Amino acid sequence: MEFYCIDRLEEGFAVCETPDDRMENIPLEELPPDAAEGDLLRRGQQGQWEIDHEATQARREAIRKKRAALKRH
Repeated sequence: MEFYCIDRLEEGFAVCETPDDRMENIPLEELPPDAAEGDLLRRGQQGQWEIDHEATQARREAIRKKRAALKRH
């Protein structure tokens, strides 16, 4: 599954990193109201943007572990 990652929110848009490492602006009104920086988005069955909470949490945990490992060195 391909995800878009919300890099930042600015001026009515979510600036997202695409699966092919480009940056794309998505209007905030197209996203769920609880969308936040770091969330992973995917297209739902009807083409709407959805937050993949499970994938987002797994990614955040992987980043947390990497940061913890770096602090130990």
